[in-house]
Amino acid sequence: MSTEHPHRAALILLPTLAASAVALLLARRLLPEHALLDHPLLPLWCVFVFTYVGAATLSLLPAPLGRPIDRMLDRHLSQWGAGVYGLIALSFFLRLELLSLIEGLRETREGAEWVQGMLREWLIGFSVESLKNAISAAIWPTRIIAAHGVQSFLLFFAAASAVFELGRRVMPEQQARLEQDTPRERKKASRKCQRETGGNG
Repeated sequence: MSTEHPHRAALILLPTLAASAVALLLARRLLPEHALLDHPLLPLWCVFVFTYVGAATLSLLPAPLGRPIDRMLDRHLSQWGAGVYGLIALSFFLRLELLSLIEGLRETREGAEWVQGMLREWLIGFSVESLKNAISAAIWPTRIIAAHGVQSFLLFFAAASAVFELGRRVMPEQQARLEQDTPRERKKASRKCQRETGGNG
């Protein structure tokens, strides 16, 4: 078996998932009267797909390029746990951070003042707004159930789990690190999968 096969599978699956999410968001805008496309949790599922694609793509990047992003991913996943639950929490956090960023740009008249504040928070490694977003992301099931009901929560979780299971079956090497509870375990699983793949060459 060729050692490139798992990477070929990832290079097909990941762009396909991302393109599907983009297509759904465009269809939602163009066909707002469609009941399924108008579901309020569809954009959240698309954000999850983008987060999943981004996290899985890290294993395809060269080490010098992917290592800083990889450390950031490990830090966030260690807060919420591994697997689909933690990745959904990460997608919620990234969405909330983006919304906070957009809101800050809209409310701040002096762009230089906003940039200085952002750099100051980055340098000290702490942001009150990010802390609030992290807490909100940690309780994402409660937020969904409170806003949309249990049935919508189950539908959303099933759709996200389906993406996760598809990745597990099609590209286990790229997904192995997302299913471990600690950064050390994620790195160990990734190295193990790489050795097994190399041994098939």
